[in-house]
Amino acid sequence: MNESIKNLLSLNNKALQFAHDVDGFDFEKPFFIAESADRFTVNTVKKAVAEAINPAKCKIVLFVVPGAHCYKSGLYYAILNGGKFDGTRREGAKYWNYRTNAGEFNIDHCYGVGDFEELRKKQTKSVFIIAQNKEYIKEPGTKIFDVFRRYILNDTRISGDGRGNNYIKSLVLTATDGSGARFTYELYNTFYGNEKRSADIADHIDKSGYLLRPRRFALMERAETLRRTRKQAEADSADYTNEIAELQKRIDATRILLSNAVLNCQDATAARGVSNKMNYFSSALSYFETFKEKINNKRYASIERINSDIEDIKDKLDHCAE
Repeated sequence: MNESIKNLLSLNNKALQFAHDVDGFDFEKPFFIAESADRFTVNTVKKAVAEAINPAKCKIVLFVVPGAHCYKSGLYYAILNGGKFDGTRREGAKYWNYRTNAGEFNIDHCYGVGDFEELRKKQTKSVFIIAQNKEYIKEPGTKIFDVFRRYILNDTRISGDGRGNNYIKSLVLTATDGSGARFTYELYNTFYGNEKRSADIADHIDKSGYLLRPRRFALMERAETLRRTRKQAEADSADYTNEIAELQKRIDATRILLSNAVLNCQDATAARGVSNKMNYFSSALSYFETFKEKINNKRYASIERINSDIEDIKDKLDHCAE
């Protein structure tokens, strides 16, 4: 094994895996690695790479080892991009996934340009330079959390409800599809008060690695969809011809009744009473027209809704007859 690789892996045995997962390095193909002591610059890094590969045609990353008296204690990852170093957090990288017990250095990042420059100029003990031709680089795709995928449980986070009861707040999961994707699943981003907050893993993930809560909700949603479809079919196939004819007959009778009431008005009080009944009649006519349109175009979701609307129309006509 190359001495530089050996030294890097002695600090963190997942360092090369990190470079592969985050920046697409393929260590089965030719690549360059070198270890350099003390301070480094863009030019010294490119000069070191140029001994084996054209720097203009390759991707270059660094692992920076802080000095013994530096307040930093990790293995700091950076990329040389467009003639500048970027040692800040790599987008989408889950740094905690690459913690290791084999070495003392967890992979970390700087919090800004100034932070990295301070490390580079004054606090560097050594730096590992890795480069590879871009033709070998396969940019990593985004790993997507899928609630219906199987997972292995790595860890749990326990929390309390303030009343002495503990429950599982989150699960740390690794996908079993070969991708190695690792995720933290927050169980109670949406919490319903009648749902059990249990500290028992069996309430959240089954023996096959499926998350129970989303599968439960999916089954509930499927059952509700089937119920709605069944009720819709019942409503679509129902025949309400007789009910429509009966309502039309009552409307015609109410129209005659109100016409006679108008003709027989003798004072303002009687007129106000007729006016109130006319308002009910107007509403009944509007409801009836909407009812017929929905029946004819099969827009009712259930028989219960149809019957409810029929009762509403009858109730308004009853007010007209009082």
